[in-house]
Amino acid sequence: MPLIDLKSRLSDLKYGKDRPGGGNSVPLQPFVRKSPPSGRSVKSPDFLVRNGFLFPFSLIDDFIRVGTYFTSVDGLLFIAKQNALALTSPTKSKTVLEFLKRDAYSPITSLAQVALSGLGVHFTGKGFNPVGNIDYIPPIKERTSRVGYSRSPGLIDPPGISFKGVPDEVKQKKDPFKTKGIDSEPLDKVNALSIYKSSDVDNTKPINDFIKFRIAAIDNVNPTQKEYIHFRAFLNGFTDNYSAQWNGFRYPNRGEQFYKYGGFDRTFSLTWTVYAQSKAELIPMYQKLNFLASLLAPDYGTNGFMKGNLIELTVGGYLFNQPGFITSLTYTAPEDTPYEIGVVNSPPLSIGGEGEQDLSVKELPYRINVSTFNFTPIHNFVPEKQKNLYNGLGNSISEFGNQRYIALQSENNNYSSDAGVRPNGGKIDSKVLINKPVNSNG
Repeated sequence: MPLIDLKSRLSDLKYGKDRPGGGNSVPLQPFVRKSPPSGRSVKSPDFLVRNGFLFPFSLIDDFIRVGTYFTSVDGLLFIAKQNALALTSPTKSKTVLEFLKRDAYSPITSLAQVALSGLGVHFTGKGFNPVGNIDYIPPIKERTSRVGYSRSPGLIDPPGISFKGVPDEVKQKKDPFKTKGIDSEPLDKVNALSIYKSSDVDNTKPINDFIKFRIAAIDNVNPTQKEYIHFRAFLNGFTDNYSAQWNGFRYPNRGEQFYKYGGFDRTFSLTWTVYAQSKAELIPMYQKLNFLASLLAPDYGTNGFMKGNLIELTVGGYLFNQPGFITSLTYTAPEDTPYEIGVVNSPPLSIGGEGEQDLSVKELPYRINVSTFNFTPIHNFVPEKQKNLYNGLGNSISEFGNQRYIALQSENNNYSSDAGVRPNGGKIDSKVLINKPVNSNG
């Protein structure tokens, strides 16, 4: 039955008994209590701010409500929990003063946020100085001059907020693409390394990686020369597929099928990721991807006839300077990759505005997945069963044949006993190369 039918006056209803079992909240809730209006409630149109000219009164109620909560048992426990979490932060403060200024949770900040809500001001909620600890946001000039850092068109910096004196390490954390100045230097020198031509790997260049990963295009006119492209070995995986053909036939009046060996084939599939970690890497990365794609197109001689392109592929010690040719190649730009937008230091920020294009880059994704790379090896031996020698103790293997589909090679090969390998299962001696220059065999 509705209260109005009981002829009850709402002003006669009492606070309290709001807990399960009839207990009272401490302090009694709600924190803000007012008498019900005697007549029609006062309203104001939503003009300029929410709730119109009644907006200040709503702010006062919110301020009192939140402030009273912080003085309650639950509020004090909330403050204690927030500061306990701040003490476990990975970036711990070195001193108590630094903790109070930078990491501590203060209800003062929350109360200041409540008091200024609706005005577009935002505080971080950290430290006991809500005004002096606003999250660092680079000004427009600084944002648009760095690769990979952008905001929505028309978004401006908060008025009255100064970014002077912000530590460089803070700026670094907020802008991961900042390296050295406006025109950044490459973070990954392997990725930024351009294509070069040589008879062998140029070890004076920054080509060092955890594993060797390179593609060398053999010159069709002078096969002693090769065009080298190096990618960072962000390998997603590879598949080495061997197949044998057996032709079936049947004799008259025989139900089963007989087989005759018909041939051998091998294909090698590899996928990897190419990622520009700085502005200086973006264009060289795409130049190398373009050259790699061109290896599937023909090369024309002076007589006008087409020539195919042979390469040498090195993937760690599994394939080492392995000759062959590429049969298919696919580039995929993932949905979650960031894009270079090509905007320079020219406020106001408006995408496509006159005079704001950065000519040193193009609007390109930072990450490309080489999702298909099919390679057919051309072996430097006759593909056949490996011809091993078994002169060891108990007819154990004493020498591996030259049919080495898996190279196991870099500085030396691990099929030979002088490489620390004991074919008969004996002790393996570790060998360390010290102060020896690395060449194409290393």
